[in-house]
Amino acid sequence: MSIEQYDHQEVVRQTVAKLSLRLAKGADRAGLSHPLDEASAKGLLKAMVERGVIYSADEVSYIAQYEFQWNKKHADKLGNFAEKISNGGRVQGADTELGKEHGSSNFSKAR
Repeated sequence: MSIEQYDHQEVVRQTVAKLSLRLAKGADRAGLSHPLDEASAKGLLKAMVERGVIYSADEVSYIAQYEFQWNKKHADKLGNFAEKISNGGRVQGADTELGKEHGSSNFSKAR
């Protein structure tokens, strides 16, 4: 099944929602404040890009900040990771096993 059969914005929302539930909640409320949070985010983004999702930094940052109340710094960081991975850039420290686990469930529910 190709990504064209899915609602792109809904896939992006579900990706950020999945991360928001998993990530540490601290003074920043939600975001990439811990190295394991970054690894989880990178792994999930890589898995979704492998399935054909293309992310833009602005779109991901906006959804994280305004729909999931991430602080701007962490929302922008997530957006930058997402765009870099979408453009074939390398990121170190991705938790690819977690990404594959969450990515497959994210992709199958976004119809």
